[in-house]
Amino acid sequence: MTQARFSLALSAAVAALWTTPSSAAETVEFTREAFEAAQAAGRAVVVDVAAWWCPVCIVQGRHVATVVSAPEFDKVVVMRLGWGSQEAEWKRFNVTQRGTLIAFHGKEERARLVFETDTDKIRGVVQAAVADTK
Repeated sequence: MTQARFSLALSAAVAALWTTPSSAAETVEFTREAFEAAQAAGRAVVVDVAAWWCPVCIVQGRHVATVVSAPEFDKVVVMRLGWGSQEAEWKRFNVTQRGTLIAFHGKEERARLVFETDTDKIRGVVQAAVADTK
């Protein structure tokens, strides 16, 4: 197999792994500006720190997508933060390992989960972002 064919096959495999259920939540690439705007608006945000090549991150991302596809999470914004490409940003969040999920409601950090693929634990993080503080 030529290197070009291998690269194409690898790209297709990664894309297939990232294919996820349709989501009620909004999923966007992380930018500092979008994150700060969501915080200022008091939105529920889940920051997903992941590497595209990390098998655990891929599985975790699929579980996040499944969880946030529920109508109860339609106000959640999932922001994907690149492990290898946005180092300054994940360092600001004190992230030391890829596969980290951080839930915020407005400016308050509510939950954090590291290198975990259990759907119920992931659901707990997302729920923490939307839970009332009354």
